[in-house]
This record gives sequence, structure tokens and C-alpha cells, in this order.
Amino acid sequence: MKIGLATNGFNNLTNDEMAQLCADNKLDCVQLFLCQKDSNYWRYNGRHSTEKLTTAECQRIANAYRSRGIGIPSIGIYTNLIEPNEAERAQNIQHFAEMMRVANDMGIRILATECGSVIVPGKGRDLSASLSEDAYPRLMDSTRKLVDLANKHDVILVFES
Repeated sequence: MKIGLATNGFNNLTNDEMAQLCADNKLDCVQLFLCQKDSNYWRYNGRHSTEKLTTAECQRIANAYRSRGIGIPSIGIYTNLIEPNEAERAQNIQHFAEMMRVANDMGIRILATECGSVIVPGKGRDLSASLSEDAYPRLMDSTRKLVDLANKHDVILVFES
């Protein structure tokens, strides 16, 4: 059995500090979220610029863990795949594609995500809109596009509910 954790709860640590914490506690692996102090890119239900995530930067981040014997089987993306605004959803899918490149640069084959949430300005998440029948076709459309991209990038998509 292997035990690991997601790095998204530790955004006050650098990747080196996070990796050392994992090693000190005999953890085997992490689901990497790019939210550490020295790689603060990840945005839940959104997207971020991948411009600074060069191949060298990706390898630096991954090496912080692997040099301590910590595996990185997956990277968390968690962008909004059910966004009602078509232009915004297209940008989210493009962001996901860019993160497939990042995953490849890091030697990670599994990209984890969830469906996303409909956000109502001034109110936050709208659970009924997120779970509505209108959201399902958007999720299927996004998923079809991501599956095609995943095949091109040789990565695996994992959806949580």
C-alpha cells in the first residue's frame, strides 16, 4: 500500500519544504497542485498562466519530490468544465490542454479534475445550476474535447464526483 496526499492544503510551503515534509512523514506520493509558495499557479474552478511553467521549471518542481523518493502519480487541474459561458469554457479547455504539456514536462501521466461549479457573481457557487440537466451537455462536450487532447498528449484523465 502507498500513502500520499494532495499538496493543495499546504500553500504556505515551497515545493522543497512540502517534499521534505512528505519524506519526513514517510509518505510515498503526492497529487501535485501547483499552489506552493514557489509555484503558486493553481486556481480552483479557474485557470492560471502557464507562461512561467517552462520545461526547466516543471522539472525543478518535480525533482523537489522525486529527489526525496516521493512519487507524483497525478496533478490536480480542477478547472470549470461546466462553465455556461462558451468563450470562458473554451479558455478553460485550452488551459487544461496547456496543463497536459506541463504534466508531460513533469513526467506525470494522470490529470485529475472534477466537473466544476457554476459561479453566480456576488453569490458564489450555485449548486442547483451546477447539478442541473443543462450542465450535463456542457460536461459531455468538454469531456469529448479533453479526451481527444489526452490521446494526443498520452495522458489519463481522472474525474472525481
